[in-house]
Amino acid sequence: MHKSVSFLRGIITVSVSILMVFIFGQIAFSRLGSGDSIYTPQSGSSVKDYDADPSIKWRNYEEIKNEIKDNISRIGLSPKGGKKKMVVYVWDFDNKSGYRVGSHKIKDDISTLLLETDKFKLIEDAIVEAALKEMNLSGTGLIDKSNVKELGKRIGIDYIVYGSINNNQLAGGEPNISLVLKTIDVETTEVVWSYEIGMNRRDYKTSLDAVIDESIFRHQYSLAREWDRINKESIESYGKPITTISVFFVNAGRGIDDSAVVDKMTSALIQARIPNLKVIDRANLSRVIEQISKEGYEESAFFRTKKEFGKFYGVDAFLYGVVVRDPSTGKTELNLKLAMVESVTVDWGRKFQSEMTSAEREAIGKIQQKEFSENVSKTVSATAGAVGEFLGFILSAPGIGVRLSGGWLGGFTTPAMTSKSLYNNNDIFKDSLQLSSFNVSIDFFRLRIWRKTYIDTGIKFWIGSYTTSEDEGQLRSASFNGRLPYISLRNIVDDVFFVRASLMPLIDGISVISSKVSYNYPYTYGYYIYTISNTVEVKVPDPNATYSSSSPLNWPFEFETGVSLAEGGPPYLSIVFGLWFPGEYGNNKSDLEWEFGINMVVPIFWWHPFSFLYDKYLENL
Repeated sequence: MHKSVSFLRGIITVSVSILMVFIFGQIAFSRLGSGDSIYTPQSGSSVKDYDADPSIKWRNYEEIKNEIKDNISRIGLSPKGGKKKMVVYVWDFDNKSGYRVGSHKIKDDISTLLLETDKFKLIEDAIVEAALKEMNLSGTGLIDKSNVKELGKRIGIDYIVYGSINNNQLAGGEPNISLVLKTIDVETTEVVWSYEIGMNRRDYKTSLDAVIDESIFRHQYSLAREWDRINKESIESYGKPITTISVFFVNAGRGIDDSAVVDKMTSALIQARIPNLKVIDRANLSRVIEQISKEGYEESAFFRTKKEFGKFYGVDAFLYGVVVRDPSTGKTELNLKLAMVESVTVDWGRKFQSEMTSAEREAIGKIQQKEFSENVSKTVSATAGAVGEFLGFILSAPGIGVRLSGGWLGGFTTPAMTSKSLYNNNDIFKDSLQLSSFNVSIDFFRLRIWRKTYIDTGIKFWIGSYTTSEDEGQLRSASFNGRLPYISLRNIVDDVFFVRASLMPLIDGISVISSKVSYNYPYTYGYYIYTISNTVEVKVPDPNATYSSSSPLNWPFEFETGVSLAEGGPPYLSIVFGLWFPGEYGNNKSDLEWEFGINMVVPIFWWHPFSFLYDKYLENL
């Protein structure tokens, strides 16, 4: 028996090692930014500023300029009408940030960068202003789909590069300013390219950007991934595919700019590159914008007017929805829907959710803590080089918090319930047993060792009992309880499920596995049969024993896997399975014991004070 147990113990040890290697292999990366708009009725006139606001700590301008240059070179455009070079106009940027950002200087530099590629010719502002005057239009504000085409014909423009500057504030009102660039094909009015760049911080993306990306192309049920089915239903219902789409409106909760959401969603649609689908910027649907700015919009109003607007602008389907941010959790939720112009129903809809980004987590701390963290980051990176990067990685790992796991627990998990020899060879647990038990685990410290892979430490408690009537058997009562510290390796896979392997040390004075069994057994003396009551109580580790409790080979193992009950996050419903080889713990009554449980896992809070260092240096490792 002992040989087989040793063999089984070896198999389990190898299995745990394989599990750990598998967990370390889970890695993922993210995508490029999303966009904003030029023509909005709320914007007023564009701010023509050359000098950026000195109250903002801006990124190095040459770094911004080089990033713009790298991405301009990737614009896959082609000349129109047999021309050798494309004719482009760079429109004044719509500055909605509330700060001077040097937007006119950036516009001039972008014009120069386009010329340096030797692929473009540029139209000067004076020519465009004269043409707009002839068309009775302003150089700022709204320009309609038909007006874009007329402007292009009058002065021979093939493409317009335009953009906006937004302030998607972080917690506490910290500025988070980004520049969005987009390019429109004048002939088709289709937006063919988009790019976003952070102006005062590189990590400008928030949970709003993330949830928009999820809804458009990242999530398994995103618009892009379900597009074939949506388009097929359009053909079956209305006899034609969806070839043109636009965002109609998005109602936003407190602290979210709804026009910025529409622009970012439009940009995400462009970057999704859905085959045979043309994206029309809502900024070029002036009647839609005027209607929304006058009345606001709800779903009922949308269904009354979408057909009229769709036919007027040649749009086959509209997107609309609601986006809100929960200040208590930092999560952003988006209910996104699609309705085809010809339909009287909602044709597609999903709810998406995104956690706080590293930028938002950093902003939640106090200003002093943030300044300290940034100084640490600068000092480490400037003075230590590669050693500093490694130090930043190490500093980011520790976290403190509370993660609760509790539920039903079954199995023979205590040494006084496993061998008939303890009860004068009577099988007292036979037949009518009732089991009542509960366990709870509390994590209180963890190390993040790679993205969503953690080493957790905590303590597990459990209590339970077996009871029966004396008329039904020899057992009167049986109770068990315990507490064990543990160290575990846990990996979260796409926020949908997790796997966890734990080892529970048996440490004198800290660990307790205890059971107490009271029972009756018959004793025959001559012609007389007596009923004798007895109680057996066993504890591990036994403070009076001479054996050592330091061998990990005799410590309990526990495995847990859980699946998310919410979309993309906690709480989790998990299944627990544990094994224990008591070994030489003064017991010798059991070679193998086990447990099985069903738990609910709820993270209360976690704080990694230097997580920004991890997010920064992970990109370089």
